[in-house]
Amino acid sequence: MKSCRTIQLITFLIGLCLANITLSGQDLTGPANFCTPGSGTYTFLDPGIPINSYRWYVDGNLLEGIEVASTNISWTGDAFLFVESYYNGIFVSSAGKPIVFKKAGSISSNNYVVCPGQVVTLTRSGGLGTSFSWLARPASPPGQAWTTFATGTGSTNLSVNYTVNQTTEFKVTMNDCGAAAAYYESVIIPVNASYVTGGTIANSFAGSLICNSQDPGVISNNEGPYGGNYSYTYQWEQNFGSGWTSIPLTNSLNFSPGPLYGNVSFRRRVSTPCGDVNYSNAVSFAVRPALNPQVNTTIFSQQICSGTTINLTSNPATGG
Repeated sequence: MKSCRTIQLITFLIGLCLANITLSGQDLTGPANFCTPGSGTYTFLDPGIPINSYRWYVDGNLLEGIEVASTNISWTGDAFLFVESYYNGIFVSSAGKPIVFKKAGSISSNNYVVCPGQVVTLTRSGGLGTSFSWLARPASPPGQAWTTFATGTGSTNLSVNYTVNQTTEFKVTMNDCGAAAAYYESVIIPVNASYVTGGTIANSFAGSLICNSQDPGVISNNEGPYGGNYSYTYQWEQNFGSGWTSIPLTNSLNFSPGPLYGNVSFRRRVSTPCGDVNYSNAVSFAVRPALNPQVNTTIFSQQICSGTTINLTSNPATGG
């Protein structure tokens, strides 16, 4: 019994001594930053005392539990890497190191659908490095060569302007790393199609003869416009036989003309922010003329006797 207590006391004292050994951060070796993913390998140096297990942490979170008899770990993200060493479950020492994966940053744009010839502003954020390049290439056909159109150092050229004439792909590279330049996913800026269709319209009374002052109901969208940047402005027009004129306050996809009093045609004008314009088909209504009765009366200047028969005549009515 006495010998067991002596062994426990010795083990406790060894634990106290080991717990007082604290290694500095320089004992965790490996690059503070790196360019190529997977190239950062970090080693916790052997402090020269018995160690048989390790715990690795990334930003305070246990990474891989207890790594028995292992001193190396690879890490490819941005983090604060931290390691603890143990001997038979007793804490021995620790070391930490901030790790940075160099990257060119992410790209954002002030406009993701543009008109041909429009200037877009591209902004870089989150990059780590001293020298950057902005590159562009046509998105179609794929695989074309990149062209550098701007460069920057440190915090310069965080935003650049570019005139887009076709759908274009952009990226930023970090020149610090040479061929291993890292960059975030590239950004594609689509350019509007140069042509927009007018769509089609329909009404069940179109092409038939309707009564004067009859309301044919809604002239409805049969097929919407297509093309451009899919942002459309509508304007309805009418034609009484002498040319097309705009109808005020008619900027909807459908149109209700109300009662009609004469032959008339309608169509829908479609435009886009890029200035593309087209028209729907025209729907026409043939309207009966208004009823116009024709009555002729003869006014007699002479007096007649009561009971005398007189004749009244009228012309045929028109319209209706």
